[in-house]
Amino acid sequence: MRLRFAGIDDCGVLAELHFECFQDCWDAESIADLLRLPGHFAVAGQSADSPELIGFGLARVAADEAEVLTICVVPHSRCKGVGRQILLALHDQAAALGADAIYLEVSVVNSAAIVLYKGLGYREAGLRPAYYRSASGVHDALILRRQLG
Repeated sequence: MRLRFAGIDDCGVLAELHFECFQDCWDAESIADLLRLPGHFAVAGQSADSPELIGFGLARVAADEAEVLTICVVPHSRCKGVGRQILLALHDQAAALGADAIYLEVSVVNSAAIVLYKGLGYREAGLRPAYYRSASGVHDALILRRQLG
């Protein structure tokens, strides 16, 4: 897999990936609006043997703190280290932009993601009750935080 920064020209494909991964997905215009804001950036994972994008993460930096706004990997590429590599690239870019810490929110029922985040040093920093709504019900969000550098 190769990693690269994603830009405005990629927003259509990023929206398709988001649709494939989340019930409550973002459209291309929403992603483009975020990428136009100062301190916002996206990293995409590209299949090693084709130009196909298989995942991406979008984050923002404000002052000395960063937030992962979304991260997704298409189902056929999960459990292969793609999400981990994208997340580490987000960490690197956030640190380069001056962030000392990064945080994210994850559904309490997304056990695979929680294992990934905690394995990378994220620690629980809070809880947002009834934050996520999906076909499977309403779920709390864990707020996870990690120091950078």
